[in-house]
Formats: sequence, C-alpha cells, structure tokens
Amino acid sequence: MSHVYDAVRKSASKAPGADCIVISGGGVRTLDLLEDLEEDVGKPIISSDAAMFREIFDLLGIGESFVGWGSILSSLDVRKYSK
Repeated sequence: MSHVYDAVRKSASKAPGADCIVISGGGVRTLDLLEDLEEDVGKPIISSDAAMFREIFDLLGIGESFVGWGSILSSLDVRKYSK
C-alpha cells in the first residue's frame, strides 16, 4: 500500500464526519488509487489531478464517464453535453 493510501485512510479515520477527503498536490499520483480509496473509506476522494481533469473535460465538453478514476470523474454528466 502506498504512503498516499495510508495517509488518506488515517485522515478519514480521524475525521469521520467529513463529507470528502481532499488530496492536494499535483505531483502526487492518485488517479489509480481513487476508486479503491473511495470504497475503502466510504466517501468521495478529490485529488488535484482528478479535479484538474474534471475541469478540462468540462471545458472541452467531454461528458463521458471515466470508470476507475473515482467518483469525481465517473460522475461526468453526459446529458449536459448532449444536443
């Protein structure tokens, strides 16, 4: 298990009332961890990378969901971009 994974689990256990967990820092690889982390801690995980990609996809009008990269990217609204 990675240091990031362990840190998120520890943060989640110390803040059980939190609505989500934020991982800040673009130099941290997180996309491949997000889905497993969300399942493990039971709440959304928002990382800098995922948020950046979400914004880029929104700006480009890309509405398809990306499964395996956490809820922020799997919940892109396809209807928003359909004509």
